[in-house]
Parts: sequence; structure tokens; C-alpha cells
Amino acid sequence: MTQPAEVEGMEFDWFAMDSRGSIALFATAGAGFVPPLVLSHAGEHDAISQGILSPHWGTEKVWDVYAGLGLWVYDWKLHEGPYFCVRKPSHEMADGLRRRLLGVSSLPRFEGKFQHGGTITSILEFP
Repeated sequence: MTQPAEVEGMEFDWFAMDSRGSIALFATAGAGFVPPLVLSHAGEHDAISQGILSPHWGTEKVWDVYAGLGLWVYDWKLHEGPYFCVRKPSHEMADGLRRRLLGVSSLPRFEGKFQHGGTITSILEFP
């Protein structure tokens, strides 16, 4: 999965870091915006998200799994957005997962802080 056409219309999860070093997962619901940096390296993000196993995939309980891994979780509201915070981390992130995410060359940096929750409405929030 390396071309934008490969993620358009499909559920695609990507990751970003905020100004405090917290990491979030963004679920596109097949329609949410994806920063160009992520699109150009979609395989990196896809490999990590596919490696997170959950018996609850396809249900809202999957958000609890991601939060349990120490991730902020944002989901795209169909059809017009925005991304909205559906879960806050419920545990500390394991060092191995953090190292793997920090090793992603296309990890965008969000100018704000995920701890404020709320919504992310624009790709412009990711310089």
C-alpha cells in the first residue's frame, strides 16, 4: 500500500505525534484526509496498524484496544468529517511500540496537543 489510490475509499489507519510527544491513531473510515507525507509512505503506517491484533476489529470496542496500547484514537465522522477523539490512552505505551512508531519516517507532527481531545478538522494542522 504505497499509492494514494490504494487508501482512497478504504479504511486506513495512520499515526501522528503531537507537540508533547503523544502518539495518536487516526482511522479514516475510508473518507478522512491523510497528510501527503503519510500517503507517500502508507506502507509504513499500514504495517504497524495491521500488526495490532484485536478480536474487536470492525466494532467500536477496537478503540479500547488502541487506547490500552497507549494511543490517542481519532475517528473520521462520515461523510464530511472531522476527526474526533473517541478514546484517550488508558495505559502507558510499551517501549517497543513507541520505538516502532518513532521509527516511522513519515510520522507527521501535529502542532497542538492531543490531550485536549476534541476534533481535528484540517490537514493544515499537520505542517
